[in-house]
Amino acid sequence: MLKMSSRFFKAVICILIIVVVTVSSTQGVYMASVSDALKSEANEADKAETKDEKDIITPEDSLLSSVKNILETTEEPTGIKPQLPKSAYTTDFNWDSPQTLRGIYSSTELYFTLPEYWDTKYACVRLEYRVSQLIRETPCTLTFSINKQPFYSCNITYKSNETDFIYVLIPKELLKNDKESRSNTLLISGYARLYNEQGCIDDDSNANWLTITDASGVEAGYDLKPHNNRIDYYPYPFMSSEIKTGSNTLITVANASQNEEVSTAMMIMSHLSKNTSGKNNLSVSSWEGSQNGKSSSRIIVGLTKNLPGDLLGKIEPYRSQLKGQAMILFTSDASNKPLLLITSEDADCLAEAGFFLADADRVDQEKDSVTFIKKGTAEIKINAVKQSDVKADRYTLQEMTGGGFEFIGPFHQVKTLFLPIPSDYTLSSASKVTVNFRYSKNLDFKRSMLTVYWGDIPVGSKKLSLEKADNDELTFFMPADVVGTKAGSIKFAFDLEIPDLFCTTRRDEMPWAYISKNSSIYLPFDSNIRLSFDSRPSPFQRNGSLNEVLLVLSDKPSSEELTLLGRTLALYSKTADTYGTLKVVKAGEFNEKEANYNIITSGTPAANSLIQKINDNLYFKYNSTGTEFMTNEKLILTTDYAKSIGTLQLLKSPFAEGRAMLVLTGPDNNSLKMVSKIVSNEKTGWNLSKDFVLIDTEGNIKAYQFQNYEIKEKNPTIVQSVTQNKNSLLFALAGTSVMVVLFLAMILIFIRMKQNKKPH
Repeated sequence: MLKMSSRFFKAVICILIIVVVTVSSTQGVYMASVSDALKSEANEADKAETKDEKDIITPEDSLLSSVKNILETTEEPTGIKPQLPKSAYTTDFNWDSPQTLRGIYSSTELYFTLPEYWDTKYACVRLEYRVSQLIRETPCTLTFSINKQPFYSCNITYKSNETDFIYVLIPKELLKNDKESRSNTLLISGYARLYNEQGCIDDDSNANWLTITDASGVEAGYDLKPHNNRIDYYPYPFMSSEIKTGSNTLITVANASQNEEVSTAMMIMSHLSKNTSGKNNLSVSSWEGSQNGKSSSRIIVGLTKNLPGDLLGKIEPYRSQLKGQAMILFTSDASNKPLLLITSEDADCLAEAGFFLADADRVDQEKDSVTFIKKGTAEIKINAVKQSDVKADRYTLQEMTGGGFEFIGPFHQVKTLFLPIPSDYTLSSASKVTVNFRYSKNLDFKRSMLTVYWGDIPVGSKKLSLEKADNDELTFFMPADVVGTKAGSIKFAFDLEIPDLFCTTRRDEMPWAYISKNSSIYLPFDSNIRLSFDSRPSPFQRNGSLNEVLLVLSDKPSSEELTLLGRTLALYSKTADTYGTLKVVKAGEFNEKEANYNIITSGTPAANSLIQKINDNLYFKYNSTGTEFMTNEKLILTTDYAKSIGTLQLLKSPFAEGRAMLVLTGPDNNSLKMVSKIVSNEKTGWNLSKDFVLIDTEGNIKAYQFQNYEIKEKNPTIVQSVTQNKNSLLFALAGTSVMVVLFLAMILIFIRMKQNKKPH
């Protein structure tokens, strides 16, 4: 019996050992490959770090190269506009607000882009400024750089309280004006040191300032290139810098009853509206309704079977290529005006053209006047957008700026980091900032510190110390009072004080600080949705994409209704990327069981049956005939007033949990026209507030708040979580199985040892 038992245990132990070795080997191979990959990445990172460290100038004398460039040969500025090359058009790129250069060393930047359809003739800086009265005979200079290349420096002195001017022509060869890049950065750096009566440096850095007005900027002169029906020029000529409202373009559908045609037209409307400025005068209409218009260019979306007869001849040469594909044809209409024709035999293919036209990287590849897009082409991007809804957003300074941040000079030095987050982002309580930095050792450490700001609100700080000057770190979670707020930037401010700065004129003692490129910011999304126009573009945009939006139209939508819905969608998708989810249905087709969307609908109760259905959910309800609004606790309405007002009502969707519903409605078409004016005007549209807005015939706008709740979005299901984290889960299971097998093996060995100790 003992022999059998001994053999049994030996067999079990052998089997367990084989299992352990097999699993461990598998895991070992996996771990080895991971380890090798990590080591390889680390080695590459070390090499890159070593290379970058060579490129990063950290010693004080080298860091001062920027200052030395400023102090090189300068001249007196010219306040007279130079003779500029001839051009047919000009455009000004200005700062959004006045900029102040303050302290010994300071700078400001202006970003501008030169469109591809411009034949740029010149770019001239126009600087309108005021300077401190204390800057009279002190060394004060301005240096102008374009794309990190200095091209002009001048001396600045105080002359009077009047505004002074500087005109500088930017060398054309330094401008980015080609296929590779068209984005330019103008940097203006100021350097000024004040002295007291003894000729020593004054410690009061706030007294040396220069303010640049918001009328300052860059004037660009250009001619328009001929488009030659090239698709890669899109959205030009349908949108251009000459007609910034889009009033010369009409988006049409061959059949307004075809939901897929309307959906694609709305996608195009949304994308083109990103290029409008001031007002959005783009319109959506049926092809028949566009015949009497005065638009100089048109875009038509339609199935081949729905296209008007005069357009069928244009697609005839391409009939054989339309199966399973959408076609985009850039041609001219009967009046020789630009016409973009989008068609397919398959309704589901039309959306592919909408995705294509909104993706500049894809459009840039098409040099011809016709292109074909296969069905399903956009699927990869659409799935990527869905996956990104559950990912944690962690950014490094290297990813955002290509390097670290350098600070030169004493006193208060500020750098602004513009965040790569969508406009619908609100700060989550889990957000975290990690700043790795170093600084010079000649500081007064009793008064020197680093402060971090969320927008303009201070959120974290740390006092500098001599012991950590070569390798310091600041890590913190965002304070509770800023959770749920918006900001497009984070500011880093160093206060660099020197104990012996008084009466010191040597530049090699200039203090410095450097924030390393591996500094990181963790910005996960807040899952709460606040039902307020103040939270726009949420909830109809999330993570930078349209957030499963459903447009519900009247059964027979008019051109006015299509335009109203299109401009409303554009208001909420101004900053959205290409591959969001958008669907269109008629009110008569609306199915409550399939309404798990964020809904936008418009119309009168008489025309839109959905508005009749949700009347009890409205903040301001209609009477039984749907001809006027009823008084409620917020406002007592007179009869005439109740019949003439238009409203925008942002509700919790009655059809799906965690969804919102925007209803644009009024008793008649005149009231809807007033609503259209609100969403068409950039200023009024973005100044909407609370969850209910009313507009009357006099143009007066009133806002009320009816609800103070938040919608909590659904978290991913267990199946979704497992699917999205499959690799991590398999690795965890492998590790756990090894631990269990080892534990069982130890128990069996212990039992065997106990049995061996028993006398035979």
